[in-house]
Amino acid sequence: MALFGLGSAYVGTAPGSVVGDIIKGRGGQVIAAWQMAGDAGMIVGPILVGLLTDYFSYQAAFLFSGFIWIIALVLSAILPETRASYLENDLIPDKNKQEL
Repeated sequence: MALFGLGSAYVGTAPGSVVGDIIKGRGGQVIAAWQMAGDAGMIVGPILVGLLTDYFSYQAAFLFSGFIWIIALVLSAILPETRASYLENDLIPDKNKQEL
């Protein structure tokens, strides 16, 4: 359970930071849509996996979950870097600059 808790800590923070980097001032609608998509997945996911288990087997449910995990892994690997927008806008303070 501790490992599950540790992994679930990244579920909201990592995608949230990517969304925050991309939206640039359109926060309300984009964050709301992102949150609703996550909530829909938490509602539909267990129902879908339960149906797979009932009609097929536990193995089919695990294979389906693994397939979704592989898709997420591939998509996260090809996701472009979003941190560059911070560097371009000087939102990260320069340690070499002296403040007055």
